[in-house]
Amino acid sequence: IKNYRLNGEVRFEGEQNDERKWDFYIKADIFVFFSFYPLEAQPLVLLEAMMFSLPIIATDWRGIPEIIEEGKNGFLVPVNDPDTTAEKIELLLKDSSLREIMGKKGREIFLEKFTLKKHLNKIEKVFKEIITIDE
Repeated sequence: IKNYRLNGEVRFEGEQNDERKWDFYIKADIFVFFSFYPLEAQPLVLLEAMMFSLPIIATDWRGIPEIIEEGKNGFLVPVNDPDTTAEKIELLLKDSSLREIMGKKGREIFLEKFTLKKHLNKIEKVFKEIITIDE
């Protein structure tokens, strides 16, 4: 952040819960998520950010590329690559139309693939397949 002179643009707010969390999504311009946790699967925070039409910058790690479509609803950056991460943050901060386009695309992907109803339908389908196999 210091190297790219983003001090006035980026804040680290730490863990957020309940209504305060939703306020942060509403006020945010970009959502940045770094993970290299060995058991990372499908981070819910990315789906929440998409629900709020936020462009996302996230690490290219485990299940994250299943959510982020590179260059469409966000950017995937290599793990432990602060230079690439800073470049992507700077790009989105400077280009409001790109933020808007990526945010809208993220919302479209969320509605198409990740709503609660879609999730429950997928689970129901899996259970029906398991029941059919056992019979």
